[in-house]
Amino acid sequence: MLIKKILLDTYGAKIAPYGFEYQGFQHNRWTFSREIDGQTQRVVIQRDIHGDKSFRLELPRGLVKTYRLMDLEYHSYKDDDELEDILNLLGDHFVRRVIPELSKPEEKRPEYTITRKMYNRLEREKDGLAGQFMDCYGLDWENGTDGVMGKLLLEVENIKGKPFGEVSGKVVELAAVSGEVLIRETGGEWMKEVDGKVVKETVGKKMEDLGFVYMGGKFSRYRLEREREGKRMIIIIERDEAGRRAFSATLYWMEGNRMGRYLYRGFRFYRDAGDMRVQLGCAGAEIREALQHGKPLKDTWKIPSFRYHLTREDKKWLREEREEITEKFRKEYGLKETSAEEEILSCLAKRLDVLKTVDYGECREELLAMAAVLGDLVIREMGGHWHRYEDWRMYQMEFGLVGVPVVGITLPKEICRCSLMIQAGNSRDTFHCGSRIYYSDRCSITWQGLRV
Repeated sequence: MLIKKILLDTYGAKIAPYGFEYQGFQHNRWTFSREIDGQTQRVVIQRDIHGDKSFRLELPRGLVKTYRLMDLEYHSYKDDDELEDILNLLGDHFVRRVIPELSKPEEKRPEYTITRKMYNRLEREKDGLAGQFMDCYGLDWENGTDGVMGKLLLEVENIKGKPFGEVSGKVVELAAVSGEVLIRETGGEWMKEVDGKVVKETVGKKMEDLGFVYMGGKFSRYRLEREREGKRMIIIIERDEAGRRAFSATLYWMEGNRMGRYLYRGFRFYRDAGDMRVQLGCAGAEIREALQHGKPLKDTWKIPSFRYHLTREDKKWLREEREEITEKFRKEYGLKETSAEEEILSCLAKRLDVLKTVDYGECREELLAMAAVLGDLVIREMGGHWHRYEDWRMYQMEFGLVGVPVVGITLPKEICRCSLMIQAGNSRDTFHCGSRIYYSDRCSITWQGLRV
């Protein structure tokens, strides 16, 4: 168990050379502190946070909210040997990661605000702004992007430190140039997200003759309303929370001040700005049809599903047996490590359809194996790696992937939890095999916007 002698011989000995001295024990808390420039920096270890064999590390004030260090906070152990290993490892991490942070001067946050007006100007004038920059320096895209990048970096240095209000126009111009450089060097295109203007011009126009009025929107949600004979109906168009090229559309009654039954709910992907308008128009047509049909949807908001929380044993089993169960699954269903992406995703989707009515206790191992197979595919196609054992023991995070380059950009962050993502029906809600597993009567795997 965690006692003073073990703590001082391990963690305490690691941080002592940096001036942290043991101050005593009170209320299940051991305290270490040091004086730096007249300020006291305290480190506290509190035991039995989540049970008899657990403890919490409290970092010096000012570092508690530092995201990069949050993984050092909670720990658990099975026996005294593992406790000593964790405390020694925690001391190493403290010296390597926390001490340098304590030595850094407080960073001043830049005072600036990127406004909607700036975004709109970039969208409207990006070609002209980029051309203006090129003409100013006598540059030509035909001669490559090296010269462009050189002048771009020079302009960035010129505006550094100046009041943002004075250089906001130049920032928009440089954003236009930077975007063009990225497109020419790495591919891609300028992307217009769903916004109020395009919603009004598509869905709003289709619903105008039925009495719906565009009411505006915020936080990526745009609303149209109609009120007749004291009854209010609402249409919501919402951008995909995961940042993919997609949106959801819903139509529902208001019952007093509460959300009533749904008449329509849809989820659509789009390829580019033109296709976005097409998809919004299609959603508008479907909403009209649903309104004329007039029947509430049958439980499409609350899709019948079974929810199971992964146990520590599940996570431990996946962590320790991942390679073996991955190979077993591939062999059973005719897959190889080098199989095509489409073949792997199709296989996983078919198995989900088979398992949709199977009790979790019976399909638990196969679901976890599928998570492992998809994780390997993500690493192969995009980069990253699985948590190593030391990572897991230190971070106490959901076992999964780390270092995937585009997580949070084209992939929802939840994929890092356990890699298996299941999208139910046409819902915009993505359920993941992380701290829990969801599967329902309709499911498909979604990865990089690809629905299999």
